[in-house]
Amino acid sequence: MKKQEAAAVTPKQLNLFSDYKELPIAVVIEGKIQYKNLKLIHKDEQWLKQQLNVRGYPQFSDIFYATVRDSDHAISVDTRKGYLSRCTYGQGR
Repeated sequence: MKKQEAAAVTPKQLNLFSDYKELPIAVVIEGKIQYKNLKLIHKDEQWLKQQLNVRGYPQFSDIFYATVRDSDHAISVDTRKGYLSRCTYGQGR
């Protein structure tokens, strides 16, 4: 059993309260669709293709890394060319 003075302090003990922070879920890595991750957010390949096509990414091979926020389905795309594209809140639904 840990000594009381060595126990970790929790945010609640410090009267700090934090809201849930949405997590980015990788849906494309080096041009490959991450099907398991799409399933986690209850989306499919057709939805992903449509969302990326609307944003000007018709080919998965052009995408180095793409994520979808689990809370609002906002999409971020990295093309490996130093360009990161993010859609605004709610546009990924």
